[in-house]
Amino acid sequence: MLTQEYLDTQSELKIQFICNANKESIYVEIDEDKFMQVINNLISNALKFTPDGGTIRLNMKENENDIVVSVADSGIGIPQQYHTTPF
Repeated sequence: MLTQEYLDTQSELKIQFICNANKESIYVEIDEDKFMQVINNLISNALKFTPDGGTIRLNMKENENDIVVSVADSGIGIPQQYHTTPF
């Protein structure tokens, strides 16, 4: 899986990569190619803006009716002036 590739290369990248889930296994019916493209794009962007020694977190949480996936990093973030501007 893609996340394992990031975990395997984290020392080379000089970035800590953490993957968390609230369950051992989470099953969902999705378009796997599109899903992986979105996750890869989010992680790729996080890699661009996370300094050496930083952290990227991939979190997955299964709720009663949905699954929430998030990517967070310790990079510089979006400047305050753009917080109300839709992308």
